[in-house]
Formats: sequence, structure tokens, C-alpha cells
Amino acid sequence: MIAASGVDSQEHFDRVVKVQTGVTMREQADAWYSLISNPRRVGKNGRQTALSTLDSWKGIVESIKTELGGIPLSALVQNQQPVADFVTKLVDNRKSPKTVKNYFFVVKAIVASAKDVSTRKPLYPVAWDNEVLLMPRVNPKKQHRPTFTAAQVSQIVERVKGVYKMLFIVLAATGLRIGEAIGLKVENVLDG
Repeated sequence: MIAASGVDSQEHFDRVVKVQTGVTMREQADAWYSLISNPRRVGKNGRQTALSTLDSWKGIVESIKTELGGIPLSALVQNQQPVADFVTKLVDNRKSPKTVKNYFFVVKAIVASAKDVSTRKPLYPVAWDNEVLLMPRVNPKKQHRPTFTAAQVSQIVERVKGVYKMLFIVLAATGLRIGEAIGLKVENVLDG
């Protein structure tokens, strides 16, 4: 009778027991990073996640696991204070508002990635409360956006030798980051 009802199946455990007892942030963070870093995974833009992004996220995931790892996701979405305390700690450690926003993006992605195996619906839907979280405001005028004038770009290109000259021209002309430019393949470049 128990077997026929399915309550002793892995699916039931994932759908019911884990929701009630709680998969921890640490467990879900590992599952999320494993998924996001899978080379077969393609994002909404049709491409794999850049290695430089994965490296950044890996460090963020480790920080999240250290600070929030033992907390069940079910408890975390009901009481957002631990996330608010994490945000406060990041601010106190002089992380920029944009960096804090990046950390919070990963927290939200980890929680959202916990889904029911059969329905693919989120196990822990949450409306994040900005009054509790007290996220710092990102001021675009204070963002560090290194830029060069046309004259500076010309000087750099003139001084560069060999194959790197074209690399610097591509960087200046496209706005690509160095990791993106180095990762370019012939099939990434379109005619016209």
C-alpha cells in the first residue's frame, strides 16, 4: 500500500520531505553552481556562462555557503533576516553597492533554482522584502567604469606590437572585456 501510494519514492522525498525539513542553502548552492557551470547548459542568450563569470560566482557561492549554508531554504524565505545580516556584513566589509547587488543576485538565483522535480515549479517562491534587506543603492555615477579617450586608445594601439595590436583594436572597437575577446571564435564573428 505504501509503495503503491509513492510516499517512499525519491520523487515524494524531493517534493514533500525536503520542502518541510529543508534543503539547506549550502546544498542548494552546490546544486545551483553545478547546474550553472555545466558545459552543456546554455543560457537565455543561447551561450554558455563565461568562465570569468563562473569564477566570480564561485567565490560568491563560497561566501554564501559560509554565512548562510546551514540554514534551510524554507526557513530563509520565511525569515529574511539572515540574508539582511549577510547584506549588512558585506556593506560593513566595504563591498561596493554593485558587488552587494551581485551577491544578492546569486542568493536569489540559488533559492529560485530549487524546483519540484515533476512540475519544475519553484519549491520556495519568495517576495524579497527590501525593507528587511536594506540593500544599498547603486549610484551609476559612482560606478568605476574605466574608459579611454580616442587619443589614449590611439596611443595604446600605436605602442602595442605584433598580434596584440589587433586584440587592442577589437577591444576598443567593440567594448568587449578581455576575457570575452580572448574567448572569441571564428563562428562568433558574423559577416556584414
